[in-house]
Amino acid sequence: MRRAAVIAFAALACACSEPAQNAEPALTAEATPALTGREAVYEAARGTPEAFVRALYASYAHPEAPLPAGRDPLYSRTMNALIGLDSRQRRILSVDPICQCPPGSTDVALQSVSIADEQPTTARAQVAFTQGGETRAQTLSLIKEGPLWRIEDVQPEGGRSVSEKLMASVD
Repeated sequence: MRRAAVIAFAALACACSEPAQNAEPALTAEATPALTGREAVYEAARGTPEAFVRALYASYAHPEAPLPAGRDPLYSRTMNALIGLDSRQRRILSVDPICQCPPGSTDVALQSVSIADEQPTTARAQVAFTQGGETRAQTLSLIKEGPLWRIEDVQPEGGRSVSEKLMASVD
């Protein structure tokens, strides 16, 4: 009886140590597809302001159809309201505020990002990027709404902020 129990135990141990013939391979970091475009930005928005900004500019390499004006989750509620109002009235905003370039541009590359004045729910990101071979600099004002970082305003170097331009056009 004891001998039969030892043999059964040994057979069970061998069966457990052999890989199953039809088993699915375990997902590894290499097998899991990396997020790109907006999905990567949304995921990064849950992290640090710097991760959010880096993913934001990296998303230009994977263009997607634009969302309706005033309904883009990358912007704060206030900025979305201003953009939505502008799209229905004056159309002051004729370029993508993040890159100051035509919508759908793919030749945007982040050169540097520096986070300043970081608080639990606000931060400023000073960025330098190239678009169409031209280097540009601007400051993104960020706000944390719920668990996500969002763009509250964009201040191009040497120019008026996007929210100032949009507010000036409100009747």
